[in-house]
Amino acid sequence: MSLALATPLGEVRSCVPSEVRAGPGRVEWSIARSWWVEGKTAADCFWTFLRLATEEDDEAYVRFAQDFGVLGLGTDGLPITDWRSAGPGPVVAGDPLWHWEPIEAWRVWARNARALVALSVALKGDRRIDAARVVQEAGLTIEPMPGTDDDEPILQCLPYVETYADGSRGLSNYWLNLNTRLTVRHIVENVGHYLALADQRQSFGGVVGAMWLQYGGLDPLLIWDGDEPGLTLGLSDRRGGEHRGYTPWPLDGGRPLFSVLAAHLAAVVCSNQTVNHCHNPTCGVPYLAARRGFGYCAPCRREAEKARKRKSAAKRRAADRKT
Repeated sequence: MSLALATPLGEVRSCVPSEVRAGPGRVEWSIARSWWVEGKTAADCFWTFLRLATEEDDEAYVRFAQDFGVLGLGTDGLPITDWRSAGPGPVVAGDPLWHWEPIEAWRVWARNARALVALSVALKGDRRIDAARVVQEAGLTIEPMPGTDDDEPILQCLPYVETYADGSRGLSNYWLNLNTRLTVRHIVENVGHYLALADQRQSFGGVVGAMWLQYGGLDPLLIWDGDEPGLTLGLSDRRGGEHRGYTPWPLDGGRPLFSVLAAHLAAVVCSNQTVNHCHNPTCGVPYLAARRGFGYCAPCRREAEKARKRKSAAKRRAADRKT
């Protein structure tokens, strides 16, 4: 299994809004004072994004947006592309130069990606998988079935003030609860109900293609720079279509965050590299490892090393006091 990318992910920098701030349950951003700027390299972008799947601290989402950019979601919770008719993301009431995206929507996309990574690892085995068990062992819960009286909606409908083309304003809704197909439950049901491993793999590929590759704009490119031609995926330089004045898709040939995440997800799925889940009970995120087995992700290893050094220092101080 392999995937060729026209631009190595380690060299890619996604575009970041010049200003990012925290709002009530949302990430707010603006490019009014300055245009898009380069964010950090994509080397850690995807794995950091997966951590947001279980992150409850709103500031963590803001820090991620400051480092790597925003997802660029429209009012339906899906990424804005040049072929979709969805309107631009909502603006902050009374401050139309600032856009916002719900943190809950970001969490849903992060959970989606984390579930797909866990399933991709399991599907590389030689037996049919229990999809629900796989995602639960990856530290994810399966959302309740929508539409039942005793269950909360998967996502809340968030009202916001919208400014129309004629300058008038009105109340609209951020209808995130319509997109239940983004949930972990939808992925598990799509992959899990097949009885044959081959059918599960095919269903999984369809989910990745429909949710990430399509919206991420990963365009197939025929590269022929040697004796044999090869097919690669190119990170999109798509523009914002009719909403180009508002879209989070940069207009200067930069790399939108969602495209970078989609490319990294595709690379992980198609890679032969080992993906483990961190055994820290408070973490559990996937990470690339040298071999399969018990281990910890890099941030947890660093924290464990700091704790070990603090403990050693405390023992030395205690020994010094006795002498």
